Amino acid sequence: NPAITVSPKTSTAFVDLKGTNYLTDGRVFGIGYSESNGTDYYDTSVDSSVDVSDAVLTRKWAKGADDNGVLSTKGMFRISGDGILNISTAYKHGIYAKNRIYMYGGEIGIRNSGRNGLQSKNGIDIIGGTLNIEGVGTHTNKQSRGIIVSGDESSDGAGLGGISIAGGVINIETVGKAVSAKWDIDEDAETSDTSDDPNPVVSVSGGTVNITTTGEIIDDDMNPHFVSYYDEDGILTTEYESCSPEGIEGKLGVEISGGTLNVVTTDDAMNASRDGDAYINISGGNLYLRATEADAIDSNGDINISGGVIVAVASLGSEDGFDCDGRLAFTGGLAVGVSGSNHDYAGTGASVTTQNTFVLGSSYMGSQNTVMAVKDSSGNTVFAYRLPSSSFSLATMTTPAFAGTDTYSIYTGVNVSGGSEFNGLYTEMPQVSGGTLKGSVTVTDASHVYTLTQGNGGNSGPGGFPGGGR
Repeated sequence: NPAITVSPKTSTAFVDLKGTNYLTDGRVFGIGYSESNGTDYYDTSVDSSVDVSDAVLTRKWAKGADDNGVLSTKGMFRISGDGILNISTAYKHGIYAKNRIYMYGGEIGIRNSGRNGLQSKNGIDIIGGTLNIEGVGTHTNKQSRGIIVSGDESSDGAGLGGISIAGGVINIETVGKAVSAKWDIDEDAETSDTSDDPNPVVSVSGGTVNITTTGEIIDDDMNPHFVSYYDEDGILTTEYESCSPEGIEGKLGVEISGGTLNVVTTDDAMNASRDGDAYINISGGNLYLRATEADAIDSNGDINISGGVIVAVASLGSEDGFDCDGRLAFTGGLAVGVSGSNHDYAGTGASVTTQNTFVLGSSYMGSQNTVMAVKDSSGNTVFAYRLPSSSFSLATMTTPAFAGTDTYSIYTGVNVSGGSEFNGLYTEMPQVSGGTLKGSVTVTDASHVYTLTQGNGGNSGPGGFPGGGR
């Protein structure tokens, strides 16, 4: 049974944390729990006299309750206080609310070898406190995940289904996804009417978010094959095998206006996946996003960057720091995106980009773990970045300091002293000496996107160097 269940349905359950508390769920993944044999689940040992017409065949039935969380409600949770709550489970979720979860304070630690740390249908809002989630389960297609909102296509769930982080400290290490507003219009919609659809958007305006995912990417688009497995209730399921250990996913969108994000993942560090109208908007915050086997920032629609400090690193050969199916537009911010590929996405947003942006091939960047720098015509350092320890082919960089009409010189292997950096990207310029001059960019009023890659240094046109690249 769950440790605590708020029942029957109530609009709001207040959780006031005091002292140190432990909740442990004795249920395990793969068993169908029911109050009596044949009510919800049954197995092959059930006597033929038992009516199982409304029950589901499971691998193994056991007496108990199939409530979704160790701490569970059919309504809403509001969590506050200054105490500690530690939760351990191997079944479904640590904390579950059918409606919504708000966290204002306290410290919550969840270790889950079952499904998810926090899950709700209509939304999760983190305003304060500390949340630590460890998801270690490796079940086929049901890998342990972190903060999940499923969404609810109904009049009660219309416009909801998102995740908001405005403060606090969040530490997540999971096999599967870390943070996901997961309602997918292509997979989850039951009607063509969109007026009752959820709004699966992840919004971060404050706080500190540290994420690590460890699962192996299994993508049915690249290597589709069916697999049969038993789900958390022991029900045999056959479907495409998959694992997508992304960091922050909003099916429709991701909005970042503040906070500090440190995200290291195997799959996309940040993703918005709805075809066509997905978006990622970054207007503030400090973001370090690194994917070892996928894109750092990936949108199936647009990426719009108007502020913030961003380091986005994707080192695998076919993957990118910034990847979009729509357009990549820079109107502000200090950012660098390092790619294993030679894909130049900055050119897609050249018509709307207003802050000068440089796209450089690896020969203009230097070696791993060295510093490259850009100087203006007066010799002032306006951009500096310590390159990652992994391989790379291309970098996209922008800063308000790439301003006006000027000629900027690119140096590799420079010596630096002083300054301040965020994951290698200097936010306050250091003293720079030495290095090798690799090329220059002449900024004019004709374009805001300038591309200098190996072998095309003098090319002009969209994304090129009109009259100035060499």
